[in-house]
Amino acid sequence: MGDGIVMAEKLGADLVNMDLIQLSCAVAPFSIQMQLPIKNNGVVFVNKEGKRFTNEYSEASSDRRITEDILKQTDAECFGVYNETIYQNFMAIEEKDFFDEYRMTGIDNSGTVIKADTLEDLAEKMGVDQEAFLTTMSSLKTDGIGNEEVVKLADTYKAGPYYAVNLTPGVMDTLGGVRADPTGRVLNQEGKPIKGLYAAGEVIGNVQGAYYSVGLGEAVVFGRLSARNAIEYILDRQGLTEHVPFDRTPAQSEDSEVVKGSFTDGTYTGEGQGNNGPIKVEVIVKDGSITEINVLEQAETANIYAGAAEQFIPELIRTQNLDLDAVSGATNSSNGIREAVKDALGQ
Repeated sequence: MGDGIVMAEKLGADLVNMDLIQLSCAVAPFSIQMQLPIKNNGVVFVNKEGKRFTNEYSEASSDRRITEDILKQTDAECFGVYNETIYQNFMAIEEKDFFDEYRMTGIDNSGTVIKADTLEDLAEKMGVDQEAFLTTMSSLKTDGIGNEEVVKLADTYKAGPYYAVNLTPGVMDTLGGVRADPTGRVLNQEGKPIKGLYAAGEVIGNVQGAYYSVGLGEAVVFGRLSARNAIEYILDRQGLTEHVPFDRTPAQSEDSEVVKGSFTDGTYTGEGQGNNGPIKVEVIVKDGSITEINVLEQAETANIYAGAAEQFIPELIRTQNLDLDAVSGATNSSNGIREAVKDALGQ
């Protein structure tokens, strides 16, 4: 229903690909997609005038063509017509995991399937011109529309029972969602993480792009990753979340003494060793005090590094103390930053 996207948007999350959807060219009412082993194995698409109008074989490169062809028909609808041979071929498929679910939830159990023992009766139940429909079904080998599977199974349409499903192009997936970084943190419109907010699954909008491909991957991979990082986030804050803000830095009053440094003005770069590799920083000194520490390069674990970036660096600038104690939970990252700053200032 998009509840996660709405919630995240209220918190300032950046949304991406919200204009992208995935269409299926053949959807029955309630957005039930016609099973591919039927659609690609002999089904015939017939419009409300009883005439075949397109090559039914569906794959990613042809779905747009079929969609456009259906949209040109009366009411932008058609019927997918198949027979007992095609249906039983589908039921005999042994790929249990995928197609068993299709059998349980597919079109054949949707209550929308029209069934008849003869083509004449099927035409009547469909409400199409009987003469045109019978001509269509008797010309499957020679109508020139294509689809080798239809030609191959044309003779099986000489005997019933027959089935028909009303179809139209339909939305199967929305592809947009929140922007997340590789650790599952949701980013705001400035590209910065929203503290304490993680995402998993198809609420993320910047993994799949314009084509549904890894929906379950988003759920499994980011489900594990985001959960792990969310736990680290809470533990790093002594069990508290942003609902009860936790600040490690000591309280400061408005009349707190301003600490002045004794460094040489300029812009300097230095390097220290963090937990996962080198940390490179840029240090700006003005009027003898460190005014900025910009991290140029680091490979630290995002949640752990956040403690050093959000608390250790501001405190170092406030105190001008190059021997400041490391932040608990981000010791190695803090030490790496301190070492890099010292290296930059020649300390």
